[in-house]
Amino acid sequence: MSTLLRGAMLFLTADIFYTGFGSAYAYAHRGVQGVLIFLALSQLMSTFAYVANVYRMQGHNRTALQGYRAGIAGMFASLLIASFLVRDLAVLGSLALLGGAARGVAFSSRTWLELSHTRTAMRERYLGISEALGALLRLAGPLLSGALLFWLNDNFHVLFGIVGAAGLALVVPVFCAKLATAPPGKLQPVKTLLSKKFWRTSPFYIMDGAGHALRTALFVSGAMAIVGSAAGYSLVEALASFFAAGLLWWHSQRPAHQPSLARLRNSVFLLALGWLCLMLALVQPLALPVFVAAYAIGNPLVTMVKSGLTLKGLTTAGTAPQDNLIARMVLLTLGRFSALGLAFALTSWTVSARANIVIVAALALLLLPLEYHYARKLSRL
Repeated sequence: MSTLLRGAMLFLTADIFYTGFGSAYAYAHRGVQGVLIFLALSQLMSTFAYVANVYRMQGHNRTALQGYRAGIAGMFASLLIASFLVRDLAVLGSLALLGGAARGVAFSSRTWLELSHTRTAMRERYLGISEALGALLRLAGPLLSGALLFWLNDNFHVLFGIVGAAGLALVVPVFCAKLATAPPGKLQPVKTLLSKKFWRTSPFYIMDGAGHALRTALFVSGAMAIVGSAAGYSLVEALASFFAAGLLWWHSQRPAHQPSLARLRNSVFLLALGWLCLMLALVQPLALPVFVAAYAIGNPLVTMVKSGLTLKGLTTAGTAPQDNLIARMVLLTLGRFSALGLAFALTSWTVSARANIVIVAALALLLLPLEYHYARKLSRL
């Protein structure tokens, strides 16, 4: 488990700055729609790289761990490269194309490793610990970054350069362990996509992709709109992580034998409260702490339970796990593009950033019951 946890922490560290601060940079230069486009393009590259990496792992002596390490290094490298670019479109394009591809490689390798080396209560404990440690990273990273951005007057380039260089220097010494993992077998993803058994789990993946995309876009855009600066966003991110860390650690010490629907239901209610408070905070900033607390507690728990359900679904769909891996990514991408595309179309009717956030928040609220419904159906398989 220690090897998986080290990899997860490096991946999360890279993702905090790549997805979180990349989205914050997009909002600062291109508004809400800039965030939606950045996430969509990043997801497109991630999907291509994800599928290609699963094929690369097939029948090769190279382990998934090597791909995991290379993907994480690529995410840090994309930040370092972006730090040398001047134009905002070049920065966003570099992050979305290079970083998105690297994230796809890392994510597919990580999923295969977790699928191969975790089971039942041990899997739930691992997911709980990784989310708890991730919350601590989201506390420390944004606090330090916020202080740096405040001192540098929101200069993202220096932040990207420091994080990219430091991350590349740490990947090998921190994540150099070996973990023997059987490669994926013969791949037949199209056959899986046409299988009736697979479509018993597929609506969950579509809703999961759509919900995750909107949550990412909404938290960054909402926080930036209310606090007005990248340094302020860093403080909001750190505050959210502070609320989450203790609760997640408590859950990790009390693992269930399977993903808990009760935890998911409670977390969905908290997220709904968070989105309502975000809309209120746009006119009354005093509601911001309630939004932060509700999101901070609800979102990591939703992620933890859904990660467990995903790994369960990959082995219970009645088809080979490696085929499910690719088919699932196709559906996640479909869900994310559908949600981001709909949000982009609806927000194109107004130039008001706050009105755009209300629209995206309303979409996220409408998705929550569907996310829970299909999660419950998958858990009963």
